[in-house]
Amino acid sequence: MDNRVRVQGRSNMTLLPDFFLVDIYNLSGEDDVYVHNAKKLTVCDESGMSLCTGDIEGIYRHEEGANDVVSVSVSDGLEFWNTSADVTIGGGAYVKDAIKTILNGAEFGAFVCDDIRMPRGQTFSGRIADIIHMTALTVRARAYITHGILNFVGKDSMPNVVVINNDDVIISPSILEDALILKTKVKGYSVGNVIEYIGTRYRVIVQTVNVDNLTGDWSTEMTIVENEKFLMGGMEGGW
Repeated sequence: MDNRVRVQGRSNMTLLPDFFLVDIYNLSGEDDVYVHNAKKLTVCDESGMSLCTGDIEGIYRHEEGANDVVSVSVSDGLEFWNTSADVTIGGGAYVKDAIKTILNGAEFGAFVCDDIRMPRGQTFSGRIADIIHMTALTVRARAYITHGILNFVGKDSMPNVVVINNDDVIISPSILEDALILKTKVKGYSVGNVIEYIGTRYRVIVQTVNVDNLTGDWSTEMTIVENEKFLMGGMEGGW
């Protein structure tokens, strides 16, 4: 599809759902039918990495000057957020196995933290997000949803370390307490991953997307936290 596309939204390293708005200009009749029949939508950067992906929640059509614009509302993790469970797991089960049972077939990705056995049997009942939050606390991990997949990471886990050079950064980083904000060339840096920037390793906790392939902004923005300080100050769990 060679149409003008504008994407706005952000992904967070939490269990809360993420939302994006994708504006597509002047769709052909065939592409229009395809979009209206689709259940999910993914938008990738030039290298094929995902800028946003999720379930289509709504499609709206409006005019913008001489252009016909289809606006697609996309959610990542909303179905998980709205799902409940009622399951009993016997004592001695590992936490990772218990999570798989609770998810009942939902996608489960990384589990890079210490696994432990549950000393007693337990019944889990209620919203899955609340159950996962409490389960993550027991293994001192951060649980989060991204690209529709649940992940658990501990402080010392180092999955997918990506080196970012100064050439990738558009303007000098903004410095916050224990964090940096990097505005970079458009690239789908996944939240939860570790990046290395000027010799220091950071965890990506937020990525904001505001891109337009024809005009306007063409950059992405990351909030990153030094990995040594990751999970400090109540960051465990997933909220």
